[in-house]
Amino acid sequence: MITRHRGLIMNKVRTKTVLFLRLALPLACMLQAAACASNQGGIAERPYSPPPESRVVLRPGDEIELKFPYWKELNDTQVIRPDGYITLQLIDSVLAQGLTPEELDTKLTNLYESKIKDPVISVVVRSLVDQRIYVGGEIKNPGLLTLQGEVNVLQAVINAGGFKETARTDEVIVIRRNGKGKAVPYKTDLSGTLDETGPNHTFLLQPNDVVYVPKSTIANLNKFVNQYITELFLFRGIGLGFNYELRDRYN
Repeated sequence: MITRHRGLIMNKVRTKTVLFLRLALPLACMLQAAACASNQGGIAERPYSPPPESRVVLRPGDEIELKFPYWKELNDTQVIRPDGYITLQLIDSVLAQGLTPEELDTKLTNLYESKIKDPVISVVVRSLVDQRIYVGGEIKNPGLLTLQGEVNVLQAVINAGGFKETARTDEVIVIRRNGKGKAVPYKTDLSGTLDETGPNHTFLLQPNDVVYVPKSTIANLNKFVNQYITELFLFRGIGLGFNYELRDRYN
């Protein structure tokens, strides 16, 4: 009886050992694969997008002046209509929304080539409509700002009361919707605030941009964008007049 009892115990031990190995080995392989993927570089290690080229983009409500050096009778001042168009002599309506002043200049020059001789045109921005920017994170007065004219990231932070002492100023995030509706994050370094000529300080904001100042390094940027934007727009009830399509931009 004792021998039989010992045999039953040994069989149970062997069964549990085999079961443990069957479960542990695949788990070990998964952990090893995850470690290898982490070492080789995953989403958390992908670089942020660099600050985009700073430029003024025309939008409804902006006032522009059109100068024709050789055809002064065509000089005009226009406020871009809600539909994004302006109405000019000889060529009727032209879409100005979404263009830079330089791009509109080129477009008008091409349109006037068949209408006048020497179609030299200058597009001058006289005033820009107010733009709404949300500033959050380690900021003294986070919230929705209404700002006039050209505004860079640092100016938006200053208008929101400035950084808290706990702010990670070298890793400020700007979230912007691209042409496909995706939320694209950019990182900018505002730690060297004395150098106001650098690309990070000339990073101009666009309407409905979100500026976020973290407290610590953001390891997984895509996860942060989804969580922060979802909380901001859905749970806090803050709307900026558009919808972000949250997708992994690295797919």
